[in-house]
Amino acid sequence: MVNTSGIGNLTVTMTKCTALRLSWSPVAGAKNYEIYYSTSPNSGFRRLASSKKTIYNFSKAKCGQTYYFKVRAGKKVGKKVTYGDFCPAVSGRTVLDGTVNAYIAKSTYQSATIKWNKIKGAKKYEIYYSTSPSGGYQLLKTQGGSSFTHKGLQAGVTYYYKVRPVRDLYYGAYSDETSVRVVLSSLTKLKVQSSGPDRLKVSWKKVPGADRYIILRSDSENGTYRQVGVTNKTSYLDTGLAPSTAYDYKVYAVSGSYQTNTAGPVRQVTGTASH
Repeated sequence: MVNTSGIGNLTVTMTKCTALRLSWSPVAGAKNYEIYYSTSPNSGFRRLASSKKTIYNFSKAKCGQTYYFKVRAGKKVGKKVTYGDFCPAVSGRTVLDGTVNAYIAKSTYQSATIKWNKIKGAKKYEIYYSTSPSGGYQLLKTQGGSSFTHKGLQAGVTYYYKVRPVRDLYYGAYSDETSVRVVLSSLTKLKVQSSGPDRLKVSWKKVPGADRYIILRSDSENGTYRQVGVTNKTSYLDTGLAPSTAYDYKVYAVSGSYQTNTAGPVRQVTGTASH
């Protein structure tokens, strides 16, 4: 038998996310070395290669897969090469290096765009989300690239996100949690115009995503406001008012259970009654 004691120094080192380097001590008189591998520590070993060197680059590793390697030395005896015992199996595994940093790049009343840095070697990224700060994450999308826009969100709800890199069998660490609360834009440009002795027209700029608008009225600026109208349009005609009387108005927009700021008050006087 060929002396194989020197092969006891077999080491396996990752050189990149799809490659492992094997190296071992030389065996005196060895003509060549046979390398075997398996994905199981105790069975299923297959011949990978034969090398005259004491180093071998395994360049077809699946990222995240653990491989087990054995090496044996061969010595020429007569016209044949006789192989000694295999050294003990040594394992190696490839991974992705780097940490994903995810953040919210922008948001609207119904969407959030998540961005992250690319990790070298990653083929895809898994994006997870939750509406609870305590967890309950769901897989949202698996894709390449470095950004994703989550659409169809509900105004007033806070969304939490995590991202992790993926390649082959390897799933990297999750990014730190990032979150955003999607809201409607502020209600602006509130105006009130007289439309006669008993009516006032209240108008405002459209708020994207609003389901409806609530109109409030008071007989004085600091008085009690009560709801006098609801509309899905951007104006409201308030009728049945007293002539030559000042009224104060406030308006806010609503989407689901979320409401915007309350714009106002804006004061206007009704027209004079004709005789």
